[in-house]
Amino acid sequence: MDQNAKFVDSERAVLIQRVSLVMQLADELRSKNMLSEEAYSSIAANKTHQDRMRTLYMFLDDGGSEVKSTFYTILKNYHPYLVQELENSATKK
Repeated sequence: MDQNAKFVDSERAVLIQRVSLVMQLADELRSKNMLSEEAYSSIAANKTHQDRMRTLYMFLDDGGSEVKSTFYTILKNYHPYLVQELENSATKK
């Protein structure tokens, strides 16, 4: 598993709490054919961004390392400061 996929796994709890642009991330994954229409609809059916992220993570887990790495890249585009903050805090541990 590559570093980006490991980041997505290790920071799961924080990302579920702090990522709010879930549908934009899901849109990007869908446009890259890494998320099915059914998966997208399941994510969108949730009311809170936390529940949307939890559902998105189910599909990330199913997709494996490649999908998680792509998600990391997309996440870094939408939430660069959050990713940087988490990477910096992981380095200090």
